Order: sequence, then structure tokens, then C-alpha cells
Amino acid sequence: MERSSAKRLIVLFAALILALLPLCGAHAEDYTAQTMRLLHYEGDVEILDANGKPRFVMENVRFKSGEAMRTGEASTASVSLDATKIVTLDQLSLLEFIKQGNHLLLTLKEGLLLLDVQEKLDENESLDVETSTLTVGIRGTVIAVSEQVIDGARVSKITVLAGVTQVSYIDADGIRQSFQLSAGYTALLTDKNGNGRADLPPEIRKTEKEDTEGFVDDQVQQNADMQKRIEIERQNGLSNGAANEGGRGVQASGTKGDYAFSADGNWKWDGKVSLVAQSASKMYDGTPLVRASDVLVEGLTSEFRCAVSATGALTDAGKIANPVGDYRIYNSRNEDVTSHFTNVEKIDGQLIVEPVPITITTGSA
Repeated sequence: MERSSAKRLIVLFAALILALLPLCGAHAEDYTAQTMRLLHYEGDVEILDANGKPRFVMENVRFKSGEAMRTGEASTASVSLDATKIVTLDQLSLLEFIKQGNHLLLTLKEGLLLLDVQEKLDENESLDVETSTLTVGIRGTVIAVSEQVIDGARVSKITVLAGVTQVSYIDADGIRQSFQLSAGYTALLTDKNGNGRADLPPEIRKTEKEDTEGFVDDQVQQNADMQKRIEIERQNGLSNGAANEGGRGVQASGTKGDYAFSADGNWKWDGKVSLVAQSASKMYDGTPLVRASDVLVEGLTSEFRCAVSATGALTDAGKIANPVGDYRIYNSRNEDVTSHFTNVEKIDGQLIVEPVPITITTGSA
């Protein structure tokens, strides 16, 4: 009798284990499409927790907000941010991950990264890449961003391989500026004093061979889908380059000298320019939720830059608009040409602070 009972218990226990195994497998698959995880790495790679301490490293390990990843010499690592966003780090790089609600911030402390965002973000999503000097607003694109020290100055560089990005920075006078950078262009910003400000206007130029050779070109060659999207962008750039550089939707007459976009020239830009304030959300933590720097500017070519910010701020739980504030548009000569733009649209974002759930436990007598 006792032996029979023991045998039944063993059978029941084995059945329970078998029943739980599919659930464990399903859970492992569930997180892969929605959460940050380490896809692949080669060489010496460290994952640092929020306190800066190294923790366990293996492929498919998940990342938490506030953690960072460092690559050693001759090492690389790729992280899936979700099903359509992958960031890959070159050797000797350090990247921090911050995720609050639908807002993801990647802070590159040093080194070089390649970010591939395969689908355009939803209106409520936002993704920024930040260095010591610049912030890049991402909607759907392939970009390479680097942060390095050259002759004692910190130099941030962004190269756009596909899509369009919005780059913002603080100039030497402490004023936030922004400009649009499209595929085929590279921008460099230099901080000589280590105060997070660009001491000189950004250097914007067509992408050169040296901007992508090595790590970036190798990564592109290994990804046929990315390579195809970049090639399509290149072909579109060749066919539309003249229109883009000349200014689509521009009516110009009586301009002074050889420069078509002077402040005192008789020209109008009738093409639509959209100023889109980003949305963000987080759990209540007693600090303000602010997205002032993240206004995407759509419809400007690299000839122009726009100084603009959002003005929303929310501390307590609730929801408010994140409105676009005043803006100024400047040409490459740093002249104010705002009055020449006749079709500028402001689109507000939303700020949402979720209440923190409180659990009350009563004692027993």
C-alpha cells in the first residue's frame, strides 16, 4: 500500500514537471520581441548594472533600464531593443540604456554604435541617441554615432545611412539648436571645454568613405535587408538630390549674389515644415517629466537649422500636452530666415505620468 502511494506521487510529480515545461519555453519566447536583450557578442563584453557593477553575460540575457554595456578591444555586441530595433557596438565602446514607458534613451559614453530602426516609430513612441554634445531623435532610420576625444576635445559624429534624423545640441551661448540630417550626410560637433556645449557651429557635409569604412561597412555587408534599404536611399538621393539641396517648394526671385537663401533675399519656402513635439510617459517618482529638447523638424534640408523646444512639464500623475514653443529658422550663414517660411505646422506631443500603485497590508490579531 505504501509502495503504491509512493509510486502515484512520483507519477503525479513527473506529470507536473512536464506540464510546466511548455510554459517556461513560452515565457522565454514572449520576452524576446518586446524587451531589450543581448542578441550576439564576440570577444570581451561586460554588462554593468545600475550601480556600475558587472553582472552575468550570455546571449539572450535581458537588459533593465539604467544598465550599460561595454565592449573591450577587438570586441562587438548587438542588442535587440525590440523586434524592429537593433543597436550594435564597436570595440572599446560604452552605451547606457534608459527606458521610461514608451521613451528609450541610448547614451553613448564613448566609442561607436550602429543603430538600425527598421520601422517608423508610433506617435507615442520616442527613441533618442545621446552623446556628450548632441541628441538625435529617431523615427525610422539607420545611423552611425561616435563619441571620441581628439586633441583634448570631445567630438560627436553622426552619419545617416537611411532615413532622416533630428539633431539637437546646446551652442556656445547655451541656446538649444536643432537641424535635420538626411541620408548621405554626416555632422560633427566639437566640445572643447567639456561643458556639453558645441563651441563651434556643427560641421555638416556629405558622407565620405572614412565615415563608414571598417566597422559600419562590415555590419552593413553582413545584413542584406539593411544593405537593400540603404541602397534604395542612395538611389533616391541621386535622383532627388538637386531638388533637396535647392529646396523643394521654394519660390525664389531677385536673390542677392550667388546665395539663394540670404535673409534679405526675395524668396519664399512654401513646402510644408512640421515641428513635432515628442510624447513621453513614466511612473510617478516625484520628479518632472520634461521632453523640451525633443522636437522633430520635418521638411527642412541640411541648408537650414531650426532652434525650437517643447514647453511641457508634468510632475504629478495625469496627462497634459507637450506643446511646441517659439521657433527660429536659420540658413547656413546663421542668418534668421524664419519669415521666409510660409507653411510651418506645430504638432504637440503628450506627457503622461502614471500613478504608482500602493499596497496596504493589515496585521492580524
